[in-house]
Amino acid sequence: MKSSHTRIRSWRKLAAKIMASAGVLVFSCLSARASATIADYFGSVRVLEAGTQNWVKVEQAPAVLNVGDELSTGFLARATVIFKDGSKVQLGGSSTFTLDVTKPGLALMSLLLGVLRAEVTHNPARSFQVRTPTSVCAVRGTHFKIQVLAGGTTLVHLYRGLLAVTDRKGQQLLLHPNEGTRVGLKGLPRLGGLPGRSAARMAAARFHARMKREMNFEISRGQIQAQAEKELRLADYQQGKTLIDVSGHVVRVEQYIMQPSPDQVKMVVLDERQNSLNYFYYLGTFNTTLPPDISVALRELPGTPDAPPQYYLTGYHSYWSNGTDSLQEITSGGHLVNLNNNSSGDASEAVTSYFDPLTNSYKTLTSGEAFYSTLFDNEGLYVDGNLKSGWSGSGIETYHTGYGSYSPTAATTSDPITGASLTTALPLVTTNVTFPDPGQIHQTVYNSYGDGTFLKFDNYIINNDGLIASNSAFGSTSGTSFTQNLLNYNFEQIITASEFQGRSIDLVVSPKIFVQSGLIQ
Repeated sequence: MKSSHTRIRSWRKLAAKIMASAGVLVFSCLSARASATIADYFGSVRVLEAGTQNWVKVEQAPAVLNVGDELSTGFLARATVIFKDGSKVQLGGSSTFTLDVTKPGLALMSLLLGVLRAEVTHNPARSFQVRTPTSVCAVRGTHFKIQVLAGGTTLVHLYRGLLAVTDRKGQQLLLHPNEGTRVGLKGLPRLGGLPGRSAARMAAARFHARMKREMNFEISRGQIQAQAEKELRLADYQQGKTLIDVSGHVVRVEQYIMQPSPDQVKMVVLDERQNSLNYFYYLGTFNTTLPPDISVALRELPGTPDAPPQYYLTGYHSYWSNGTDSLQEITSGGHLVNLNNNSSGDASEAVTSYFDPLTNSYKTLTSGEAFYSTLFDNEGLYVDGNLKSGWSGSGIETYHTGYGSYSPTAATTSDPITGASLTTALPLVTTNVTFPDPGQIHQTVYNSYGDGTFLKFDNYIINNDGLIASNSAFGSTSGTSFTQNLLNYNFEQIITASEFQGRSIDLVVSPKIFVQSGLIQ
């Protein structure tokens, strides 16, 4: 039973302890003077000021955007940036934008990911440039749109004027009004050099066809994003960033912590890649109404020495999905147990040290010192909505079997959460935990079931470039240096299962939100 409980949680423990370009696309056109202002916004919009490490939520408009500042929009959010001459840049949801230079003769900005629509005031005295990962383009018009997909592919559409698009190989395409193209990592489509109007129209048609397919995909995940947008307005803590995952794909990570009710905390993670949206939420229900500063309660979640915590979980619901497949873990009957002195007599549950977020360090318990933690009487693990395994009990004091009524009973013929009878008895499960990459932080948890199916977790610690962290990267596990180092890494979990038919759920979480909320200090 211990392995059944550990299989889904080992990655959380790992995350809690350790977690905590290609060329450029330049649009040259005529613009005006230097400063920019966030004139309007909707939803979650944040600014990372130049030379700082903390994202600041935009609370009101207008707001100044200075040189070197990075602007990030959340799912379904938007922002409008206006220059002094009236030139306007509109950013769509899940966009990452940087104002690089504003000086006489040049306005330079970058779009790493997302959607940008620009209406530029004609001014022969200055060049107006926008950079993205795959091409160099010169704008001779005043109204155009750019979309950068995950992976760097850039979609360009011109509404007015002329636009010369050049890829990294030097190939060029001239766009006229209402024409567009797509620039991938391999460059422009092969159209035989600089095409005429007919070839450009063909490129535009292909562009619109792709856009239509992508729009249909957006609609399919719109419900998820709409719910996230509503919750973001109520979030106590939130954070977003763009990075590379362990497979080399660009991923936009949005995560937040909020209170859906006075006794609940909900953490949500949404990962957007090209044509995919993976998401996770954790909804925890506490024993009582939470304090105004929920970090007080969150710090007590791992357990407390000497005396029982004031706040503890009575149940939680975890949910992972890629939009097609899902994994759920549901618990109930949460209660406090002194793991170092209880009636079960299970010495293997004893705690000898613990992480104290108030002092940001590990502390050693003295012999016989109490340590209180939450155990759950009932647990169910569901793959694509079907019960895979679980347990039930009443006032359990250990997750190990063999201690009579103090131990849980493995679910076999009934659902431990709903109580419903099962048509087929659940198979036995064997869990195997390995570290397949010597010297690197990559953990594999493989659950093999008696009916021939499997459930596998690949857990990684990666930096923002997708490189797996080495064991030596975390020589210290406490203190300020640990926290600062933690912010350079991310936790990634890839889940596969027989039921997923070759698909996977791939989630990346940044540790910064845990630092913000007080789980890690």
